[in-house]
Order: sequence, then structure tokens, then C-alpha cells
Amino acid sequence: MLLEGDPDKWDLAKGFEKQIKLARAVVTRYASSKEVSWLQLARAALNVAQVDVHLRRPPMDLLDDPPGLYYHKSEVAELKQLADLWQMKATWHRSRETVVLCPTFGEGSLMVGGGMGDMLLDDTLMDIKCVSEMKFRREYFNQLVGYCILAEIGGIDGAPPGHRIRNIAVYFARHGETRTMSLDEVMYPGTMSATVAWFQKLVAQQRRAQTG
Repeated sequence: MLLEGDPDKWDLAKGFEKQIKLARAVVTRYASSKEVSWLQLARAALNVAQVDVHLRRPPMDLLDDPPGLYYHKSEVAELKQLADLWQMKATWHRSRETVVLCPTFGEGSLMVGGGMGDMLLDDTLMDIKCVSEMKFRREYFNQLVGYCILAEIGGIDGAPPGHRIRNIAVYFARHGETRTMSLDEVMYPGTMSATVAWFQKLVAQQRRAQTG
């Protein structure tokens, strides 16, 4: 575990865990009764977002520069605007059967030390980008196809057994627009299995090089 073995690290871990538990409690209460203010939801979201950023930092950086969870009122207002825009565009995003938030991919995610998408809607894997330019960049494509490879290896946690991804999409949160691609359009038929085998071989090679 990233924060194992050092008392200072454990203090950080307890603080992070507290924020995650508080956020879960807010979301659970909202889902069951809706008796939660927008400000409470926004605070929970912003705190968890900062925890996520901090946990992606190298362990020593966390000790040299201890994180403080804070945000500006303008960020809460901006988050509200993004959420309102999502709701205005919600017709496309209504799933018929399967919705998985922050999907992970079983053994596939474990192979790379953790791999998590943003959202699965039926057979579409969606990534959410809060960028000013509404352009489906190559790195977005690589990221989504990478998740599809992980899903082929380990399945999709939280989805029905055997559930398959057939489309990839990017939702541009500042524009309220979505760009979608079918995997059939971007991969030659029958090449996914070969791509998965290549990826597994590459990961195995990297592990051998690291353990040397």
C-alpha cells in the first residue's frame, strides 16, 4: 500500500479516508432522499478530487509538501455550471440498462497498478474532459482504447458478466458536447485479441526489467 509503514503517512491516509467516507455519506443520503444541498455535494466532490490528485503523487512528495484540502467559492460555482450543463444534455446520457461510475477492470487494472475509467453507459465507455478546446485528441483515444484492453483482460467491475465495450466517447464538460467513436470504426476486425496479447507481453517485459 502506498501509505504503509510510516506514521506520518498514516496520518495522511486517515485524513484522506475521512474525506472519502464523508463524500460517500453525502452521496448515499442524496440518492435515498435528495435532502442534500448543492453546496454539500460540491464540497464532497471537490474534496475527493483533491484526494485523488494527492494520491497520484510520489510518496515522498506527500511528506515534503503535505496536502491541504481547500477550494475557492468560484470553483463551487463553476462545478454547478458544469452540472447544470450536463443535465441540459442529459437525454443522450440516459442509459437503458447499465451504468457504472468510475469502472475498474479486474485483473486488467491490477496489471497496471490501477486503471479506472470515468463512466460506462451501456456499451459506451465515456471519459469526461474539462478542457477549453473541444477536440478528440490522440491521447484521449489512447487512454480509452487502453481501458478497453484492460476490460478485455479483466472484465468490467460492476457490469454484468461478459459485458462488452463497443463505443468510446469523450464528453467535453465545458461545452456540453460528446464525441463518440465505434470500436469497429477505429480497430480492424479481429485485431483486439492480438492487441491484448501484445499488451500483456509488454507489461510482462516491463515487470521483468523493473525486478531485474
